[in-house]
Amino acid sequence: MNIDNHYYTIKVLVRRAGFSPEESELIAYASQYVDDATLHKRMTLVNSENLIKYKRFENGVFDPICSAHSGVEMAEALGEKTQKKVYVSFHFIPEKEGKLNPETKEIEYSSYLTKEDGELANKLLNIAIEEYKEAVKSEEKVQKLIKIGIALHSYADTYSHQGFSGIENSDDNDIGNIKVNGNRINLLKTLGLNILPDIGHLEAWHYPDNSHIKWSYEYANEALHKNDKINRDNCEIFLRGFKKIYKLLSEIKGIYSEDNWNALRPELEKCLKTKDGKRAVYSKQFPDISFNYDKDKWFNEALSIVPVTANEDFYNRKYKCLKDMKWFYFHYEAYEQRKFIIGEI
Repeated sequence: MNIDNHYYTIKVLVRRAGFSPEESELIAYASQYVDDATLHKRMTLVNSENLIKYKRFENGVFDPICSAHSGVEMAEALGEKTQKKVYVSFHFIPEKEGKLNPETKEIEYSSYLTKEDGELANKLLNIAIEEYKEAVKSEEKVQKLIKIGIALHSYADTYSHQGFSGIENSDDNDIGNIKVNGNRINLLKTLGLNILPDIGHLEAWHYPDNSHIKWSYEYANEALHKNDKINRDNCEIFLRGFKKIYKLLSEIKGIYSEDNWNALRPELEKCLKTKDGKRAVYSKQFPDISFNYDKDKWFNEALSIVPVTANEDFYNRKYKCLKDMKWFYFHYEAYEQRKFIIGEI
């Protein structure tokens, strides 16, 4: 999914589920920031005595969690270890399946295909919700709302990314004969997509994430997938996921009802089916909700760059810790999620 769903729609769902504007922003921001947390180099921090206990912080050096790649960083995705840490842990939560060899008692074939509303994604989200319910102190609640936001990103992606795997695998991710709104994509684009690595939905481009389209495709491995043509109506698929998310969040506040969802659904559907100008459409449809996402906001509230003197190495910069902890909470909880998912698979 894109920002219009990970941030705009999630914020609507959280707000309508009975959370305050401040709580809604925490969850929605964390949900979208999963796609924007691309920092992967260790950072030297000064005056960092207020940092929470974090296994990746030692001797003044903070090691952030990278939950997404962009630009040239995509080259790092070619290693399976990185694929598990980034794609499987945050964007393609799998339902691991396999055949047990009766003699060796080992699984001979494992599939990391993402499954809509899968058991592992549900377990992840329910853990986050339970930890929020158990939180007592206000700062602890802030941290657990951020944890819910991260888990919501991954859970929502099980709907858009279903049928694809975060591990490079031609059996799972090599597709073709793509049609968008009934029209086959042009030959040049087809050739361009076919040369991409078989990781996630790279060969499907952004089609799985666009809420306004209907599209179809076929797997290249005809024998394994029985050459079934996969038809997707993204709007309907996404709405199934958003209903489940709304129900879970509303039940936290004890206000869920089918009538409330039935009233909200057509408003969301109008936003989802709009191709361009998403923010304006959401703002018009939900005028009581503010949609102002800045991917650098939490970072800038948490850290400032220490000025470099003439004798210092500019590229080995240091950062001063400010009072706000949300950016650090995100990385702590992202680390916990990654550890949990990798442990489960």
